[in-house]
Amino acid sequence: MIDFEDCSSMDSTFLGILVSVALKIRSAADEGSISLLNLRGRNLETVCNLGIHQIANVSSDEVKDEVQLENLAIKPSQSNANPDTIYKAHKALMNLNEKNLKVFSDVVSYLEQKKEG
Repeated sequence: MIDFEDCSSMDSTFLGILVSVALKIRSAADEGSISLLNLRGRNLETVCNLGIHQIANVSSDEVKDEVQLENLAIKPSQSNANPDTIYKAHKALMNLNEKNLKVFSDVVSYLEQKKEG
């Protein structure tokens, strides 16, 4: 589960990583799933427009069980994502659906050129 209660926005790198994780969890032997909680407003719209709602459980309802959220305490990373992670994240978004292919193909092409150069 990922709680978006205090999330004001999401960038494409995060969304690509989210897609990659959701796909890996779904392809696991037990066919698990990822849940996105407290998605509202622009974040909910973005997740649905990109098609992420098709590969993850999405809820805009307010989470009522705080104990669940306390058990998910995650320390923020002190480092920035490396270029390979950014590339893979955007590639995952691009391959999710036809609309994303158009949106992220220039970013992926740029990152591929940067890797080669």
